[in-house]
Amino acid sequence: MTTLKELTAEKHTEAENTPFMKAVFAGTLPTNYYSDFLFQKMEIYRKIEMIAYTKGFLDDLHPIRRGAALLSDYMSRTGGPPPNFQLFHVRKPTGNYAGYLTGDMLANPNPNLILAHLYVWHMGDMYGGQMIKNIIPGQHKSLEFPDPEKYKEILRNKLDISLADEANKAFDFAIGILNSYEF
Repeated sequence: MTTLKELTAEKHTEAENTPFMKAVFAGTLPTNYYSDFLFQKMEIYRKIEMIAYTKGFLDDLHPIRRGAALLSDYMSRTGGPPPNFQLFHVRKPTGNYAGYLTGDMLANPNPNLILAHLYVWHMGDMYGGQMIKNIIPGQHKSLEFPDPEKYKEILRNKLDISLADEANKAFDFAIGILNSYEF
């Protein structure tokens, strides 16, 4: 039987092979890039989690919410809260993704589609994020999950292959964000 992981494997590999992720795994990513990426993630996670919460998908997944942890990680790296979009800004691909989430996603009659975005981002942090926190120095509260195996299982039980197209769309948005950094 085909799985969601198999149906998104090509996009997952494409995301891993962006110059940004190659620099992460090589240990050469500029510190300011990672700080900026945390800022971009705050914007995306805020939208995904707000939608998932209003649709009841976080009722049994509350501990995987990342908003406060992302802000804490950002502040630990920059010494303060986001500077009103002066030094760090919402990148165009992030803005496009946020617009998609608050426009098309909220308007879509299928409430389950937001699960595809939880899958791409939250599962990505539960898995790949564990490698990242061993490579990039500093605080990584946003990559630390209480009882991750339990919450991976709960999230997996909500997923099915009908979410593959939407998950691939989420990967496309993530790839766009990652490719917006110049190397």
